[in-house]
Amino acid sequence: MSLVVTSICINVPDAPTLTPVLDRYVMGNRPAVMLYDLAEEELWSDLTVNLDDALPQGCAFVPYEQRVYLDALVEQGYASIIGDTSYGNFGQRAYIVQLAPELIAKEA
Repeated sequence: MSLVVTSICINVPDAPTLTPVLDRYVMGNRPAVMLYDLAEEELWSDLTVNLDDALPQGCAFVPYEQRVYLDALVEQGYASIIGDTSYGNFGQRAYIVQLAPELIAKEA
């Protein structure tokens, strides 16, 4: 599947204007959202991570470290935080996020 570029813009301090680019994880076929700096044509950051935990339809995991970008999407109505979970061996935490349809690539 090819990546889907959205028209959504994320503006946060100390970062370029970012655009969510959509895909799906091969394992589990869950929504994947990457943040691109289209002006520089480069990946800025992965917004989501693919974890083994079960998720409701249209949901994704967003690491705590990505909160500033998540907040920008929540403010625009493209996401809502519905919970959180731990993962990994070092106490990492991730939000469980319900994504708006505009942030979900069609299933492969």
